Amino acid sequence: MARDPSLRRSRLATSVFRLSYGLLAAPVLAALAVANARLAAGGDPLSAGAAERRDDLVPRLAFLEDELDQGAGERMQRLFPEGYVFMHALYGLAWANVAIAHGAAEPALRERGVAEARWAAERIDSDAGRASFDPSLDPPLGMFFTSWSSVVRAGVVLASSAGGVRLDDAAALAHACEAIEAALASRATPFPPSYPDRAWPADAFPGMVVLRACDERLEARHGATRAWWLRAVRARLDPETGLVPHSCSAASGAPGVQPRGGSSALMLRFWPELDAPLAAEQYALFRAAFVDTRLGLPAVLEYRRGVAGRGDVDSGPLLLGVSLPGSAVAIGAALRAGDSPLARALGVESEAFGLSLDVAGKKRQLLGLMPIGDAFVTWSWSATPWFGEAVALPDDVAGKPGGARWPLVVASLALAAALAWPLTLEVQVRARAGASHR
Repeated sequence: MARDPSLRRSRLATSVFRLSYGLLAAPVLAALAVANARLAAGGDPLSAGAAERRDDLVPRLAFLEDELDQGAGERMQRLFPEGYVFMHALYGLAWANVAIAHGAAEPALRERGVAEARWAAERIDSDAGRASFDPSLDPPLGMFFTSWSSVVRAGVVLASSAGGVRLDDAAALAHACEAIEAALASRATPFPPSYPDRAWPADAFPGMVVLRACDERLEARHGATRAWWLRAVRARLDPETGLVPHSCSAASGAPGVQPRGGSSALMLRFWPELDAPLAAEQYALFRAAFVDTRLGLPAVLEYRRGVAGRGDVDSGPLLLGVSLPGSAVAIGAALRAGDSPLARALGVESEAFGLSLDVAGKKRQLLGLMPIGDAFVTWSWSATPWFGEAVALPDDVAGKPGGARWPLVVASLALAAALAWPLTLEVQVRARAGASHR
């Protein structure tokens, strides 16, 4: 008996559907399986071996390198006010961190890390990098551009071997320090403006790390300015939370907008390089104000507990009040503060819900659709001390768990069931179609 052509077409459509749907669902299921395996393994990111950390970071950097070569900086600039600078700065800083952490044992990796960080610094200090910033400000082009372009230069020098710092790298770093020192010379505010009449404290933190790098590696003398800056910041902390405010008066540095999760996490990446005891104090306050759970999973809130707010250009879209950029940056802040449980929990979530995949030696998240997110996560995982001081967290903070295991397992099972449901419907439709032709 000849087969019914309509049934044959139905079976062909079924095969095409299964293949297409499987290609879409498989990466999600694979990422969930990997995340649950990592969670069950109970690995400590702070005690991970050097080879393990290197083998995770190099594929992430390989993906970012390809994206930057294909214009990711320009694409992100069209979406974010500082997209171009951030893409290159985070890439350069991550490579500098890899060179600092692994360069002594692997000279070739050090050489590559220094070269890539230098390339990133040169791309930032270009017409494309400077285009969005005002040259009439003090410092020229504003504190955001000055700090982030300069901290990559600092990374180049610190990643170089003790006797291998190139003269042009040293000169570029010294020039950057002079610009930062000049901008703070009036002592009117520790937070110079990034745009006309607009200042954000987080923009000054990388610049202060630059001053310390000059003192440590170039034997400069910025100690008095750094000491004054720390005193001035202490005098301008938010009175309610004790944290550095999100934005401030461009004239005096007086607190403006109260602290927020994303910018607080960003500052905490630099606090340990400036003052380890104060870093511990600020981290404990950040943990109390902004780290919470959503659906049983740890997350970083953009607005502190009990305060409602909307997403904006600084935070991006908020999901249940959670700052996705803040959560990504907090991985590095937690690593640098020695808070392994939180770093591990946030990292596992990033791997799972960011659909982290390594394809042909290039690791990406969200299928590589938003490389600025990959850049922040890569910079976070590359966190390594620049000046050696350890952050001694209070016992009640150091002992806090990063989150329970069961919420991710339950969320994974629910998502897997949701992904399987369309296949169930398709099988039912096919069965009915076959029955009608018997």
